Amino acid sequence: MKTFWRKLRQGLDRAIYEGRFKQFVWLSGVLILAFLIVLLLAAVFRFDLVAAAPGVEASSGSAPVLVRLVELLLDPGAFVGSGAYNYVFFQFLVVLVGATFFTSFLIGTIGNLLSRRVDSLTDGRYTYAFEDHILILGAGSALKNLLHQISETGTKCDIVIQTTQPPEAVRDQIRSFKIKPCEKDIYVIYGSRTDMTALADLRFKDAREIYILGEDDEPQHDGLNLKCWNQIMEECKGNPGVKPCYLMLDRITSHHAFSYKKDNGSTPELRLNVISAIENAVQGVLVSGKVGKVEYPTMLDRDGIGKDSDVNVHLIVVGMTQTAYAFATTAAHICHFPNFRTKNKRTKITFIQKDIQEEMDFWMGHYSTLMDISYAEYRKWDEAGQPQVKKFYPKPEYINPIYSDKKGFLDVEWEFIDAGVEDANVRKYIRECVAKDGISEYLSFAVCGHDAEANVAVAMYLPGEVYETDKIPVFVYQPLTRFVMYPASETGRYRNMYPFGMRGDCFDPKQERLLWAKRIKFIYDMSGKYGKMEEGAALDERWYDAGNKYALQLSNIYAANSIPVKFRSIGIDPSVRSGLTADEIEILAEIEHNRWNVEKLLNGFGALPFVDRMEILKGLLSSSAADRGAMKTRKKRLKNECFRHADIAPYGELHHESLKYDSDIVSNLLDVIKNE
Repeated sequence: MKTFWRKLRQGLDRAIYEGRFKQFVWLSGVLILAFLIVLLLAAVFRFDLVAAAPGVEASSGSAPVLVRLVELLLDPGAFVGSGAYNYVFFQFLVVLVGATFFTSFLIGTIGNLLSRRVDSLTDGRYTYAFEDHILILGAGSALKNLLHQISETGTKCDIVIQTTQPPEAVRDQIRSFKIKPCEKDIYVIYGSRTDMTALADLRFKDAREIYILGEDDEPQHDGLNLKCWNQIMEECKGNPGVKPCYLMLDRITSHHAFSYKKDNGSTPELRLNVISAIENAVQGVLVSGKVGKVEYPTMLDRDGIGKDSDVNVHLIVVGMTQTAYAFATTAAHICHFPNFRTKNKRTKITFIQKDIQEEMDFWMGHYSTLMDISYAEYRKWDEAGQPQVKKFYPKPEYINPIYSDKKGFLDVEWEFIDAGVEDANVRKYIRECVAKDGISEYLSFAVCGHDAEANVAVAMYLPGEVYETDKIPVFVYQPLTRFVMYPASETGRYRNMYPFGMRGDCFDPKQERLLWAKRIKFIYDMSGKYGKMEEGAALDERWYDAGNKYALQLSNIYAANSIPVKFRSIGIDPSVRSGLTADEIEILAEIEHNRWNVEKLLNGFGALPFVDRMEILKGLLSSSAADRGAMKTRKKRLKNECFRHADIAPYGELHHESLKYDSDIVSNLLDVIKNE
């Protein structure tokens, strides 16, 4: 009996805690039990109608008794007519039982259910049978820009946001975004994106699109996003239909590691799009010229650097954070110009940081294949202010004596300055660079420290000569908000100071540059048989095909990013041109190859020594079909198994088949950027 009462109390408490219909089940059980007890007592007392008042006819039978008992249980007011029955005191007890077990319990249960439902909605613990919805996993800073994009497209569907933040706080934040058209369709649900039970409640298989954003400043952000994507991918296998899935990675290293995948991550059910948050933000600055509401009117190459120009790009990056890496590598991807051949002018990228030696060594190791064939300098000053410069030349075995000087065949060089911008020697160095701006170099700054407010202080502390004209851009990393800089940048003195890297604006999954990349992929696949540009679904099928590795997708994206710089370098407005001349195609083809060299090296591929490159070239030019076939096999094996590419070489050294890839792409760039 003791166990029975314990189990009964546990069941009742669990029902009250869990809420919903279990409370009604328990209420119904209690009511039925109470009614049976009352009915039993009525039989014992022989409760029945009696002629208790003039004009009242006595009757017998069970039906009137049942009706009377139900009436007393349900309506305490029925006690007023108790004089028509015997045992008035018994009727009073039945009324008390009814008022206690029915009226009070029913009101309490309904009130409790409503209260719990409100709490569930407030806490984001109530889900619906969502269908054809947009599912956003995580409520990081990128959420704002994403919701605005969805709103601007006029999309009409439920938008479900799962978050580990307090849902009510996220709702308040969303209200501050002022996205009225779709705000009423937004549902914020509490849960973890790596919990498959929680994901199943969100009906991810029935979603229209999936965005894996994650939360701000959470440990292992990228690892959790990748785990979430893997779980969704596995669960969606065999699911009918196909949907886009956008995966955000915060760390440059995570993005770099993902580029080694043997495929692009897409499946017949999910089309994966990987977004590198920081790299995407930097590309918005240096390629698109606009991120969110911020416009960047000054490019690194200004109005372009042509074959007769005596000017090179010089980018000074303050700090060696992952943002600095992204800024430097993006510049290295796009800053390639025809005056490398005619004037031997190289793009120069300088890092400035106090005690930079350790970070420089890390850079040298991380990009070892690039630095093996790059020219670089390490600069510091002694106590007397005398410069101490250590020069790093490409390894001699990679040098082509015909097409390369001792600095090598790459058109990008590097510099590492071991001192802070507050150092008098550094300030003198910067002033010397400013004096050369527009004469022998186009100077730009990117302040990329960890501390946003310190970045503003550093930018404003640069020598005053930097701000004497509005031609030298100073890009300042501001991950949270751009408004700290506005009071200064609105003045005439700091008008060329621009914020970048705001997390709320960095997520741009459907940018025009992605369409350009898909078109470049099509041209590359046509291999000289290009006739008319493929469009729409056909382009997407080709792009997301499993054979199109993610590294190849990146290559197409980087090629697309360089298009505006290419057109500026030959001085044309692509909007008024219908074709390119043979001379323009040749210039752009060499630029494209120089860009491709750096891209492959940044992605971990290595060059072959000059002797090996000549051996392969000789084999490819052989009159023997067997020799040509054997050399093609060797070249392919080196690329796929050893990450060594024989085409990482001077443009003039290439075999005609390799040259054709570059010319095929650049000769059709006007089709790549056309708007239809």
